Amino acid sequence: MSTPTRLTEEPILKAGESLTKDKLVNFIKNKEGFSNVAYKDGSQYSIGYGTRALNPKETISEKEAEQRFLEDLNNRENFIRGFSEKHGYNWDDQQIYSLTDFHYNVGDTTYHFMDTKKQTLNNISQVKVIDKGFVSDKEYKKYLKLASTYPCYKAGKMENIKVLYHIKVI
Repeated sequence: MSTPTRLTEEPILKAGESLTKDKLVNFIKNKEGFSNVAYKDGSQYSIGYGTRALNPKETISEKEAEQRFLEDLNNRENFIRGFSEKHGYNWDDQQIYSLTDFHYNVGDTTYHFMDTKKQTLNNISQVKVIDKGFVSDKEYKKYLKLASTYPCYKAGKMENIKVLYHIKVI
């Protein structure tokens, strides 16, 4: 079994540059590296440029890996765009691409925005995971007061959702 060969460690953007789809693709490919064989990646096996392997013994060509990667990335971008539209967020392309990168890296996880007013994010925004174990006990208890509005927070899960993180724009 191998691990991916990483390319460069250059930052995604230079000062004053805008994030484009091409820059996002290159950034993720450089960070993920390429592996033509499946490798253990957290709770799954990954292959190519970090996409989910079909099985632990799978092999892949670089061309097929790129096709699978771009399809996966486009699906995640479309999910983020749909979420933005459905919930009234007016995210621009740079914000969409940043959230797409986040979604690609953490996988098929659901993020529940809590205690956040509907707003237009006008710049790079930070989010904070506010689940138990990610914040102090005192801060967790503060957010428990919102449990009547967000019952999944206290329960730590939501029906039919495999992995759930509660986040807050900070």
